[in-house]
Amino acid sequence: CGRRSATLRSKCQSAGAGAEAEVAVGRARGLAVIDLPAGTLLIADLHLDGVGGQGAGDAGSGEANSLYFRSWLAANPAPSLVILGDLFDAWIGVGQARLPAARIVLEALRDVFPGAVHLVPGNRDFLFDGEMGQPFGIAVHRDGALGRLPDGGRVLLVHGDEFCTEDRPYQRLKRVLRSLEWLLRLMPMALCLGLARRLRRRSTLAVVAKPAARTAMQPAACRGAARAAGAREVVCGHAHLAAVQPLGEAGEGRWWVLGAFGSGAGSGADTGAGAACLRVTESGFEPLARNPR
Repeated sequence: CGRRSATLRSKCQSAGAGAEAEVAVGRARGLAVIDLPAGTLLIADLHLDGVGGQGAGDAGSGEANSLYFRSWLAANPAPSLVILGDLFDAWIGVGQARLPAARIVLEALRDVFPGAVHLVPGNRDFLFDGEMGQPFGIAVHRDGALGRLPDGGRVLLVHGDEFCTEDRPYQRLKRVLRSLEWLLRLMPMALCLGLARRLRRRSTLAVVAKPAARTAMQPAACRGAARAAGAREVVCGHAHLAAVQPLGEAGEGRWWVLGAFGSGAGSGADTGAGAACLRVTESGFEPLARNPR
């Protein structure tokens, strides 16, 4: 009995040390380590219109769009929810949380998933930070997160635009905008909204004008990020086209790209494997359509 107790203590101590080491590795790379219990849902690129004007998402615009998302949340309870960027088509500052369309979404996330929402901001809502998320129980991970699956595997969770390394003008603009966050936060909401609309129009025109190969996410960049994070899988959004393919050059691991919310299943390297929503299982991920039910 004494030997058994000692063995159990040793195993528990080893497990605890392993988890602590994992957290330390994640923090050393600037990533929070978050648990992903079985049943957790992952979505991306909702592009909800949180300012009352015309949004760019597939599910609608304005308050009607927000109300639809609220009903989806209520119909699909889960242990936690991970949103991989572009929850809103534009986020222009803390004052936006007072607007009806945005408040419907934020209060629904708080009420349905109290303290169990993780948001990785995208290129459209990068101004949404932890201070804004705190009142609604939303944990914000600016540069992504390292998810811990039920079987102990690690998955890198990012928006995905960081993998577009061949689109150098876009990456330059992204760095410039992030360096000016302090100024954007001081600007009046109306001015920020006008700037956001102008940048959105320019972005749309620029994407059409660029070769697809330049705007595509690069597998080498994804593999490098996964290697640096010690992750066996990667889940991201950004492309608005669902896909899944091997992560490693030798076919190991998975790189999941979520379709835009509302788009349903997409095409991937495995027929029918792409999806706009993933659910965590005991051994990995299960692809779902827009509404899991």
